[in-house]
Amino acid sequence: MKAIKNCLPQNSDSGQDSDALRKMSEATRRASTVIESELKKLAEMDMVIVVGGMVNAGKSTTINAIVGFELLPEKNIPMTLLPTLIRHKPRQSEPELSIHDPQRINELLERLRILGSDEQASLRSCGEPLQRLILDGRINRSYQGQENVSRTLTSLNDLFSLSSQLGVATPYEHYCRIDHMPTISVEYSILRDQDNSGMRGQLVLMDTPGYNEQRRGSLSGIVREEVYKQLDQASGIIGLMDYTQSDPQQEDTFCEALSRISRQSRCNISAWVNKWDQKNQNSEDENQVKSRLAGKLDGVLTRDNVYPVSARNAFLANTALRELEQNTRLPDGDANPWVKDFYKATYGDSWQRRIKGLTAEDIQEDAEDLLNNSCFQQPIKNMALFDFRTALQ
Repeated sequence: MKAIKNCLPQNSDSGQDSDALRKMSEATRRASTVIESELKKLAEMDMVIVVGGMVNAGKSTTINAIVGFELLPEKNIPMTLLPTLIRHKPRQSEPELSIHDPQRINELLERLRILGSDEQASLRSCGEPLQRLILDGRINRSYQGQENVSRTLTSLNDLFSLSSQLGVATPYEHYCRIDHMPTISVEYSILRDQDNSGMRGQLVLMDTPGYNEQRRGSLSGIVREEVYKQLDQASGIIGLMDYTQSDPQQEDTFCEALSRISRQSRCNISAWVNKWDQKNQNSEDENQVKSRLAGKLDGVLTRDNVYPVSARNAFLANTALRELEQNTRLPDGDANPWVKDFYKATYGDSWQRRIKGLTAEDIQEDAEDLLNNSCFQQPIKNMALFDFRTALQ
């Protein structure tokens, strides 16, 4: 790879020649980046599935549902800024987060600590975990356990976002390289019962910022560019759309991006229409949604690759099933808000009355029904999350 970079033209005295060489240089550098990414994936035999889509389409929720843990930050405002890898590691029940080269982030913390009084006021307005991190904390190389992983990822995303707003230089682009991204290793709950014998590679999901992300400050314009880089280099793409927030212009833009990628790559592409549980009698039905998107993505995917899903319900069902399997009961709802969300999704607004007298077996059966009704399992199978072993053998 160094040999490729050393051969790139640097300067030229002729205007026309300089322009031609500059364009060739840029194209070669882009190709070099793609080659580096592919070599990285080949070295580890990874099949990287990028989850991309509009802001708040539910990308993090979708990955949390597949994994069975609430690991990636979820809020009603854009949360994901740093691309994050989630690597399927059979028989690893406790998630582990690895931070590559944490010294760069610790240097960013040092820069924030010496800001002027106006900027310090902005620091005091951020959440308590981030305040503690900026005041006297450090980022370590690894974190274990669901709570530590989730809290650290939330703080990192908030840290980069705040630094950008304050105009403080960040190592953002460094952590957008596939070999430098924050990486979670854990067994996917959906793949828990699969036979992993003879497997030579690993499935890796990549969480990305919304492709229409609008960031202020020093990262303005960079985030979208980095998202498209990851889409270009993916082994497969899940294009996620929000059923309740269908903006025709934004949808057209994303469909155009998927079309461009399909012309440059042979990766598997599917479109998942999330929040399908919020459908009502006045909404588009499944056939209409499939036909509309397949028409916009003609030549990229067919109706069979368009999936209405409810990632939130799938996450709640998978999490409940894991808890029932490990502990034979669900935890306290006051300390674990997702439990109340699960009850409400499963039993409706009158859940407090309806759960009285239910056994663990009753709740497990109802959780399985919620998972089936989320329409989540079919796209999982068809997207090769179950048969990815064949591609890696």
